[in-house]
Amino acid sequence: MKRLVIFIFMTISSLLAFSQHETDDNRLGFNLNKPEHEEWLRNQAFGMFVHGSLDSQLGIVISHSLVGASDDYCQRFFNELPKTFNPYLFNPRQWAVLAKLAGMKYIVFTTKHHSGFCMWDTKTTDFNIMNTSYRKDLLHEYVDAVREAG
Repeated sequence: MKRLVIFIFMTISSLLAFSQHETDDNRLGFNLNKPEHEEWLRNQAFGMFVHGSLDSQLGIVISHSLVGASDDYCQRFFNELPKTFNPYLFNPRQWAVLAKLAGMKYIVFTTKHHSGFCMWDTKTTDFNIMNTSYRKDLLHEYVDAVREAG
């Protein structure tokens, strides 16, 4: 529990503006690319930003672990890390409840890291959560939990 609380407070961030492209296949049912949504977010005082990827399991804290990386590291990142990535302690319901109790108004979850790894079940690439030992759609779990917590 202590680790979770530390993690939550380390990932708290004020996000001033963001956008997302709407697709025809918007199965989660929201479009963030609207001026009123950006305005709403600018007016929020307290929220959380959750950001991670395959290299989280290595304990790497820099966001761009591939910049200047050796061929061996790239091989490991793209071919070996997906096989061992298993965020079995991922508990978005607990995060959402704690965030709400702390007075947070929003939680942002990085769905696709700049390395291209997708945290949802997608047919556009094999480089996604469904091809890890976890084999569950993290984004879907997250959205359900946040909506459930209100």
